[in-house]
Amino acid sequence: MMRIFYSSVFLLVAVLWCSPGLGVEPGQNAEPKSPPGRGGEATEPVEQPTAATLLERGFADFRTGRLVQAREDFGAAIGTGELNDAGRVLAYWHIHLAESELGHEDLSAEAASSFIVVAEDLLRDPSTARSDFVEQFDLHRRLAQARALMSATWARRVPEFGTSAARPIRVHSPAEVTYFLHFASTCSTRQAATDRPLLVTAQLEGLEHVTVRCDGEQASREFFFTYH
Repeated sequence: MMRIFYSSVFLLVAVLWCSPGLGVEPGQNAEPKSPPGRGGEATEPVEQPTAATLLERGFADFRTGRLVQAREDFGAAIGTGELNDAGRVLAYWHIHLAESELGHEDLSAEAASSFIVVAEDLLRDPSTARSDFVEQFDLHRRLAQARALMSATWARRVPEFGTSAARPIRVHSPAEVTYFLHFASTCSTRQAATDRPLLVTAQLEGLEHVTVRCDGEQASREFFFTYH
């Protein structure tokens, strides 16, 4: 299992903001009122964990292999509505990893899809695209991995996907092509598909044609990619 350790300084990048819908209305007291107990006496309010606390719990559970609890922690943190885009990127990525380790392919892909949406939003915003978080979390690489995983998942379910010039796989970078060939399990575990000697690449008009030949296997597989 992938082990990731975050310093407290790095976690500060995922600071929380108070969403407009969660703010205190004008004229209201910011202090929560305790509901009346028996005989009209006020009872102590039940304090709910903050998104920051839930993130910390999620990282702790993830590091120690409590993957089901980690998944729940990260999901609860997202559910508070208090995470900024960096926080949601962290949460969705770790849900994806946890579900993958648990063997839940569909749930892992679902979390990866949500990760892609939030990561792309973050990178489109000039104020966050150049932040330290993008570099420290290696966001561009992880985004390429997530995109490739989604394409590979689709290719396994739809055999015609990406196997002809008429239905190419849309990618953003050469790294995404490499990750796709890995996730698509194009070769047996004895020989990784991403080893350069096994790849024959041809550039066509607007397309990249990759033929994969695996050691000890007679048949080859072909994929077509288009960059956008």
